[in-house]
Amino acid sequence: MKTLTLIAASLFAAPAFSQVYKCPNANGRVVIQQAPCAGGDKLDVRPASGQAPAMSSDVPASMGKPASEADRINARTDASQRERWKIELENRAVPDADMAIANGRRECQAQAKELESRGGSANNNLAGATYLQSVALQMQALATRCDTQERTLRDNYDRLLRECKQLSGCAGFAP
Repeated sequence: MKTLTLIAASLFAAPAFSQVYKCPNANGRVVIQQAPCAGGDKLDVRPASGQAPAMSSDVPASMGKPASEADRINARTDASQRERWKIELENRAVPDADMAIANGRRECQAQAKELESRGGSANNNLAGATYLQSVALQMQALATRCDTQERTLRDNYDRLLRECKQLSGCAGFAP
């Protein structure tokens, strides 16, 4: 009888386990859920010893019920991914996009100077006039190409900066 009582007491004293699954969604992103899924992995989640933490207000609750463990894990994962992306934008993507604009301008200016220097070597005859016309057409094509390139680079910079500011970052960058 004592043995049976000890076994029953040890079963009730054993830690509670919650079963959750790590599953890929349609976008290829990993989602934590309580239902099994195809291609997913089973995760064993145990409550920590001690008191349970108070529920955070930024964790979604579905239909007035407390958020499930899967919802809390997904919310923390999303917040972590947003923070990492904000840091990547601030430290690398936005500065690199800004530098690409400056490098593109310098490259275009160097090419324009090289074309201008060619025009100074033309003779004052029909062949020289034809050559000058050819250089002028090349300069016009370069100006068009550089303008298109700068607009593309500027659009990329503006898009990255907007995204960074939506994540409350990039305070030191100007539009």
